[in-house]
Amino acid sequence: MSPPKMSLASLPVDVVARILKFVDVEHFQNVRKISRRWNEIVLRHPFTKPAIDYFSFLKLVDQWNFQIVLEKRHLNYFGLANWRKERVENETVTVRMEMLIKTDEEKEKLLNRLGLLFSRASTIAELEVKWLYQLYLIDSVMGRVKIDEFVASTHMVYPCQNLFKNKHDRKLGQPGQVAKFVKEHSVQKFVLNQACLSLSNEKADLVKLFAEVSLLVHCIQYNTMDKRIRSYAMKSTTWNEIRDEIARENSFTVELDMFKLSENNPFKDIIVRFTVTRSF
Repeated sequence: MSPPKMSLASLPVDVVARILKFVDVEHFQNVRKISRRWNEIVLRHPFTKPAIDYFSFLKLVDQWNFQIVLEKRHLNYFGLANWRKERVENETVTVRMEMLIKTDEEKEKLLNRLGLLFSRASTIAELEVKWLYQLYLIDSVMGRVKIDEFVASTHMVYPCQNLFKNKHDRKLGQPGQVAKFVKEHSVQKFVLNQACLSLSNEKADLVKLFAEVSLLVHCIQYNTMDKRIRSYAMKSTTWNEIRDEIARENSFTVELDMFKLSENNPFKDIIVRFTVTRSF
């Protein structure tokens, strides 16, 4: 009796998984063509997907701006070979692209392209969205790609527009929506930069944000600027009170750092940084 015929298409799943460990990422697309079964196995194993070191996004009117840092050998795999190369360092490369998007058709094509890019990544080491309210523009095509560090900023204007009640932030500006995004993408560190905080209107929202997100991440860092015309001692007292309130709400370690921009600054502007950490 002759032994059963063995072919690539009929190899056991564990054997295919071991083979994939030795296949260069550039050849994944060819490997997927072996059979429908191989295609399913390749897509199901995240270890076969490379990581993106850094991805940033900013939309200015109709211009969509992207900057991506990744390993040079993965440019073709992610479909970025034609993007402008800004910097090459050892094994990594920084690419940029500015796209003018004016029609729904152009936007749909771009989002489909981004969706394919995100689907091919196992992890994004750092995702930076220059303006938090714009995250909803790309969130719909990000799938469940893992994000190690998520950095977001608010409007860089003074006086600062309210972070959570801004009409533009209705899509992803509410604390609950930020927590939802953090949870979906297994974010480990969340960094939020705000030009200046309206203590009278936004303190409660800030404490709520810390309370929700700190349950999901290892670390939260919040950076803002205090432009009130008060003495450094008065500002220090205020921010220490806020730190204590955040600590009571979260029961985690809360560090407060304050940096003077200049000893001779007549407005006594200071940079305020909160860092909330927890151990697992």
